[in-house]
Amino acid sequence: MIRFRHEPFVTPSLYKVSKLGWEGEGLHTVLSQGPGLVAQKIFDLDVFPFTSESKRMGLVAQFFNNDGQASPDNDTGEIWFFQKGADTVMSSIVAANDWLDEETANMAREGLRTLVVGRKKLSLQQYREFSTKYREASLSLQGRDTGMARIVDEFLERDLELLGVTGVEDKLDHRC
Repeated sequence: MIRFRHEPFVTPSLYKVSKLGWEGEGLHTVLSQGPGLVAQKIFDLDVFPFTSESKRMGLVAQFFNNDGQASPDNDTGEIWFFQKGADTVMSSIVAANDWLDEETANMAREGLRTLVVGRKKLSLQQYREFSTKYREASLSLQGRDTGMARIVDEFLERDLELLGVTGVEDKLDHRC
């Protein structure tokens, strides 16, 4: 069982999305199944994989209209950072919200494992500054992982807009 709860004002931005095609490294086309059936090309700029230490994963993506030329060098697409992770970690990353604590507590009482989903819009200048600093940290010979995590925290993991919470029944957890 998977349940998704979100704040009412976020509903219009939560479209169902189905992949239409993969066009190469980091580039894919999606079609929203909400109002207007808008096709967009999305280019994955950076991917931050899940780790058991961080308890979260993230993605920086650039969005283009279907007629736009999608590439990481194109300055016209909107840039967004998306992140999902354990509520214990994400509660300090998303903007302050009483609703989040209440919903995750309700789901936990029902025996569901929760994931919090958030996003943050970045300007091209913000993304370029982040990318430069992140690349520099990734080339460091000492404290590389710590430096990269610090840059992600400083530039991306602050005041994310809360999109919602998922509650998943954990079949491997014997308490459920």
